[in-house]
Amino acid sequence: MMRSLFSGVAGLKTHQTKMDVIGNNIANVNTVAFKYSSTSFQDIMYQTMSGASGATATKGGKNPNQIGLGVTTGATKVTITKSGAAQSTGDALDIRLSDANSTNFFIVNNGSENVFTRSGSFYVDGNGNLAMTSTGYLVQGWQVDPTTGAIQRDTVSSLRIMSPENMTSEPEKTSEATISGVLDKNDVNVTSTDGYATTLVFYDELGYAYTARFSIKSGLDETVTSGNSTTTSKNGYTIKLTNIYSNSQKDAAGNPIDILETYLNDAASSGTDAEAKAKAKTEALASIFGHVNENGESDGKQTDSFKLNAPTFSLQGDLIAYNYGGKTYTAKIDDVVKAAQDKAATVSFTNTDEKGTTSTVNPNLVDMFKGLGTSLTNYNDNAISPTYTFDKATMMLKATYGAVNYNVMFNSSDGT
Repeated sequence: MMRSLFSGVAGLKTHQTKMDVIGNNIANVNTVAFKYSSTSFQDIMYQTMSGASGATATKGGKNPNQIGLGVTTGATKVTITKSGAAQSTGDALDIRLSDANSTNFFIVNNGSENVFTRSGSFYVDGNGNLAMTSTGYLVQGWQVDPTTGAIQRDTVSSLRIMSPENMTSEPEKTSEATISGVLDKNDVNVTSTDGYATTLVFYDELGYAYTARFSIKSGLDETVTSGNSTTTSKNGYTIKLTNIYSNSQKDAAGNPIDILETYLNDAASSGTDAEAKAKAKTEALASIFGHVNENGESDGKQTDSFKLNAPTFSLQGDLIAYNYGGKTYTAKIDDVVKAAQDKAATVSFTNTDEKGTTSTVNPNLVDMFKGLGTSLTNYNDNAISPTYTFDKATMMLKATYGAVNYNVMFNSSDGT
């Protein structure tokens, strides 16, 4: 009777141990980096009342007569290979380790040796070191070679994140910037004379801030050719730089100074007449607008290309051939380029037959090159004054001019 009572008591005591472990897990549910435990049981050595016997030729064997003495705690297992659920604390120095591929630990120093922990609640102490909130141990990590900038992986040392050299940095000028948003073509500002205004802040090499103002206007014609039909839609926009305000310089009235206006007026002062002044301002604006050429250099120039309208027109060496009325007429490439440069509406093509008789036709430039505006209205601003060249490899007439603005087209078929 007593033996059975002792076995029952052993089970209750062992189960109490399990409940203690579970209770400890529950109590530490909000403890940072707590490692939960689980309990496993094992039975106690049995008391043998009579031994086992082996089988004989006439009689089978029998098992030993044993009585169990109860149960005891086999082991308490601590789980360290599995992380808990992520929880937002609002503190940038509360860090959770991810164990997607392996078990990770922070290395901290207790003043005499390095130890491992998964507790990621840190703060910055009075010396600027990253330290554990609970114990004050200093967090260790790799350092960076000040000469090469390479990470030194040979040893770890205390992470001093609030040192004087980390509190400030050298000013750096803006090299690239992005403007994003939704442009409503029905906005009255977009269709107005001044256009829709948007701004962009950038910095010079000394850290001074400036605000660039751009004007976006709609109304450019987009010509789409499909087979023998051509359609025109107002899906085009111009983006132009209009002002650059200095955020640190003010005039007498306390308003920001438009340094772009000052710069352009200074450039125009070198002109001898109105056209020269306008051209000088255009070139000055193009120089800071930042167009990048095919060599990756900023040259303040923009190039438009117009494809030769084949098969009516074709290339024959240094000549452009024109098939008209069953005959082939030709003109020198240089003559075509000069006609474009002179803003001529037509070009003279000649044909000499077998009898030596020469005839002439004068096709329009706009018919020769796809997308070229009638009477070269692509460039109706006299200040632009494009320079024309012809690329035989691509059979394109190219117009290069000061990039005072950029033209963009909205493709309604795919949204680009």
